[in-house]
Amino acid sequence: MQRLSSPAALLAIAVLTYGFSNALVRNFAVDRTGLELAFWLAAATITGILASHGKRARSDLRLGNTQTALPFICFQGAAFLTFVLAMDLAPAAQVGAILPLEGIVAAGFAALIFKERIGKIEVVCIGCSALGAALMARAAASGEVGNLLGLLFALTSASLYGAAMLAVRPAALSNKTGALTFWACVPVFVICAPFGLSAIGSDTLTLFAISCFIKPVADLTYTAGIARAPIALASSTLPMIGMATAGFAWVLMGEAPGPQAAIAATIIAACSVVLVLQQARSQASS
Repeated sequence: MQRLSSPAALLAIAVLTYGFSNALVRNFAVDRTGLELAFWLAAATITGILASHGKRARSDLRLGNTQTALPFICFQGAAFLTFVLAMDLAPAAQVGAILPLEGIVAAGFAALIFKERIGKIEVVCIGCSALGAALMARAAASGEVGNLLGLLFALTSASLYGAAMLAVRPAALSNKTGALTFWACVPVFVICAPFGLSAIGSDTLTLFAISCFIKPVADLTYTAGIARAPIALASSTLPMIGMATAGFAWVLMGEAPGPQAAIAATIIAACSVVLVLQQARSQASS
């Protein structure tokens, strides 16, 4: 049980569940906008967390320290909203090529603010993971020209996700990660409500029903994982999610990856294995 609660295990679960969730979203996004889908995904996370806590929800989801929780909630909510806007305005492949900058932003701030040491191996793995994500995005781009505003939203989202990755650390010291995850979804739910409520249909309700189980697990394990993991390992999560998304899209919708995408997936997987082994060595020596 202790192994399942380790940062590496939590992030592995987050990668798989996010990959499956993202593949579902891609399936439903043909007829729906990002803001509409964002509402139903946020609603599913909120519903799933409330249902899992039952009568204890009010006490369990109360923030222990709003002063430390608020930066993470703001960064995480804003990152998700700008990501949705980027997906609306620019090709998903090009957005995916930019988002791995999250890891570079987080690693840079961690070194400057928290004085966290980032070794040469970790730096190489983060850089190679970003390169792998860019190769995978290029393989799926199919020659589309991105909207400049959409790409700017993607760059903003990557920076905000990097900031949220660091903000969750002090926030998790005095707040439960479940409460942080819950409240980070509330702003998205409120802002996107006018769009989501006007898009009630069999497809959105199906997405909501499936996401009530998948999305809370993804969000909770991701928040808990990045709160506890070394910044180098946490920074590799986003490229891994992109790889998992491509894999599930292949299984669910027959979107077979080409040679370039296969090479990109191999690079990301290799970097992830090296980071996990490096963390294991560090924990053993300490």
